[in-house]
Amino acid sequence: MVTVLAMGVLPAMPVVQSDYIEDQLIFISQISILVDQLSSPILAIIKPTHTPEANLDLNTRNEGSGLLLHKACISPIICHPSSINAQLHAEAKPLRAELAERLQLLTQAAYVGQARRRLERVRRRRLRLRERAREREAELEAEATRAAEREQEIDRWRVKCVQEVEEKKREQELKAAADGVLSEVRKKQADTKRMVDILRALEKLRKLRKEAAARKGVCPPASADETFEHHLQRLRKLNKKRSELYEAEERVLRVMLEGEQEEERKRELEKKQRKEKEKFLLQKREIESKLFGDPDEFPLAHLLQQPFRQYYLQAEHSLPALIQIRHDWDQYLVPSDHPKGNSVLQGWVLPPLPSNDIWATAIKLH
Repeated sequence: MVTVLAMGVLPAMPVVQSDYIEDQLIFISQISILVDQLSSPILAIIKPTHTPEANLDLNTRNEGSGLLLHKACISPIICHPSSINAQLHAEAKPLRAELAERLQLLTQAAYVGQARRRLERVRRRRLRLRERAREREAELEAEATRAAEREQEIDRWRVKCVQEVEEKKREQELKAAADGVLSEVRKKQADTKRMVDILRALEKLRKLRKEAAARKGVCPPASADETFEHHLQRLRKLNKKRSELYEAEERVLRVMLEGEQEEERKRELEKKQRKEKEKFLLQKREIESKLFGDPDEFPLAHLLQQPFRQYYLQAEHSLPALIQIRHDWDQYLVPSDHPKGNSVLQGWVLPPLPSNDIWATAIKLH
């Protein structure tokens, strides 16, 4: 009833292109509340007559209170509609005038222009906030990328240092092993050199004694000199043979040690290459799983995988396909000094990482 009366007394609202009409709509809703408050005294003065329902208990009266109030509200309105309409019209007249004044303000071009300017300022402010948020996000991503690159560089430097230390340690171990093997031969060579020095010193000593005896007038027989020279030459030949034998033995041992060291280096190199190959295969498997799906779930021979693999690997089996793909790439060629130019990709174009955990869960990326 209140809604019908309000519609009867309020004029039609003009259409205004502004979001600030919301304030005026709030004002209209307040007017509706006032109209409801105006109708409440009418309901308050109604005295319901005594009926048989009044003798019911409290719960029954509460349950039927809505029906009784409805009957009580309808009966006086039906009996006196003209007087109630006149009273409501008189009380709503000043509200109607105030509402018309407010609506007149909304039709002014200056007010609409001001509202549009406010909306434009709000829109620009939101755009600036979005742009700043995007810039901050881009800065965070760039910082994360730089941090990841620094971490990778540090890891590479650390691995290089560890490899250098291990290489030096391995060289020292090989040298110690070689020294241990050659120690006996070197000891024999040292004994041979010491024997040569002893013979030289013995020859010098006999010469000095012979000269001292000659000054005293004592001359040894010639057979003694021949015997001494004979024994001296025999010992020198023996030392020479031993020295040659020890040198040959040292050369053989060195060749054997060098062969063992070379084998050790080859084993280390093969081990390193095997690790790099395993790492490369693991990266290749991850890339193929991102492009073609998990191979455990969809093997390469699976029917769903064939179209994708045939499409992406068609250049490996068809020369026209290779020419066409190359032509598609060549149409984007630019001069070398172009600011946005870069080299042709050497591998797969990988999809970006998920932006959040929900998307990562959706694509089953663990």
